[in-house]
Amino acid sequence: MPDKFITMEMVELAATEHRPELVNYLPEKYITSEILDSIFKTEDYGWRSPAGFRRYLKKNVTAKFV
Repeated sequence: MPDKFITMEMVELAATEHRPELVNYLPEKYITSEILDSIFKTEDYGWRSPAGFRRYLKKNVTAKFV
């Protein structure tokens, strides 16, 4: 779907599914700390430390941040 058709409401709703691979498909302007918190807020991933979160991102997320 072209970026121009994606809204913040759509991103927020998708983030509540807690699927980390979503980060790979989000337009860069929607990748905020609040959205990331919502995506990774689940017992399955247990982000208790920033280092653990960074390790996960390095292994599993292909999005490039500028």
